[in-house]
Amino acid sequence: DGFRGRLMFPIHDELGNCIAFGARALQEGDEPKYLNSPDSPLFSKGRTLYALHHARRAIIETKHALIVEGYVDALALHAAGIKNVVATLGTALTKDHARTLQRMAERITLVFDPDTAGERAADRAVETFLAVPIDVRIAKLPDGLDADELLAREGGRAEFDQAIEAGEDALAWMVRRFRADLRGASGMSGQQQR
Repeated sequence: DGFRGRLMFPIHDELGNCIAFGARALQEGDEPKYLNSPDSPLFSKGRTLYALHHARRAIIETKHALIVEGYVDALALHAAGIKNVVATLGTALTKDHARTLQRMAERITLVFDPDTAGERAADRAVETFLAVPIDVRIAKLPDGLDADELLAREGGRAEFDQAIEAGEDALAWMVRRFRADLRGASGMSGQQQR
């Protein structure tokens, strides 16, 4: 009943076994927007990446993994022929996620939503991935669009590819964000706190 009135997404482990379900609200105002099965001995949001069983081969072949925030973005990218994509399951990226991807890829590009929550998620993800010897970049999609919205418009695939290619180095991202935060602080006390 907890999933009633929601769009269901099966969640698989690396081998393709269904281990949980995710559900997206269909009615405006239904909260939370995304709901997952509870953690169990088989399923942990902190260890599982959505669509990894489909993306694994492409990640190994390209040595590059794209990480998006939601099921719909991952599905839209796979449908557009971009196969090296996984999504988080409503949780911050963890060291377990980082270690899983490090076994397959040399480079990771984070493609998070272009809102404040997405930027905070990217900040946390960068901190997690800095502990792992892997090249991490942040891609910002044009016009504040999610990946699925961008791909739906004419020329969206080319714009997406260009955004990935222009991804910013994770350390440069952190420094730029810190500088902007410091400039936004009011007075000497605010700057000292930052």
